Amino acid sequence: ICTVYHDEAEVEYVGANRPLLLFKGNEFSIIKPTKLSLGGNFMQVDKSVFTKQSLTTEDTKLFLFSKGLEDQTGGIDNTEFGIENIQEEFLQNRSTPFEKMGRVFDERIDHWIKIGERRQEDDILLIGFDLSK
Repeated sequence: ICTVYHDEAEVEYVGANRPLLLFKGNEFSIIKPTKLSLGGNFMQVDKSVFTKQSLTTEDTKLFLFSKGLEDQTGGIDNTEFGIENIQEEFLQNRSTPFEKMGRVFDERIDHWIKIGERRQEDDILLIGFDLSK
């Protein structure tokens, strides 16, 4: 669950063990997730488990992704794509227009899978929010 409070310039996040990637201009940071599962009776959860992060909306982008992206095997050594490759891809493409980031990742993960002669093993989801618009 990710809630952006524009008036307070804050994001509130609980990630079920999935990080939230935050880009402010050329700066990059990871908002660490909680270990809390999002299933079940969520309404009884103490809101203190949410991570809060101050932010400015000017040139700020947030990205969430499924475990399938990180866990996809491929590459020359048939290893997991991993958080390091995800970070590297974002950093290398930080000047890429926001609208094209999905295509960039789609091509990169397809290439990763083909090099390892693998198939897509799980769902892969990447969600981005451009807060500067």
